Amino acid sequence: MHTDDSVRWLAVRGQVLLGPEEQVERIIGVCFDVTERKQAEEGLRQSQRLNQEILEAIPDLLLWMQPDGTCVGLSEGMHLANLFPDPKHPYGVNQYDLPNLSPRDLSDASQKW
Repeated sequence: MHTDDSVRWLAVRGQVLLGPEEQVERIIGVCFDVTERKQAEEGLRQSQRLNQEILEAIPDLLLWMQPDGTCVGLSEGMHLANLFPDPKHPYGVNQYDLPNLSPRDLSDASQKW
């Protein structure tokens, strides 16, 4: 608890120094106030949750691809069974390794489900 009654997060590092007879002779350490970092991390988590909720509400399939065509993220707006060899693990699959699917093929596949 801070002097202004706010809760603070601390990162503490320390070491016990023993004397010749294995008795504690000195304790040295440092405390860092990491409250701002913790608040930023929580803000990021909330933002990611909101983004995920928005993406899950979109009924279409959205894919995030690296420039080389590798899938790094997706929203599961439509069933993936007709798109990926292993629909439970589409990450790392390269779009160029998939069969050629036109937008019409994707639309037909989504209508089946």
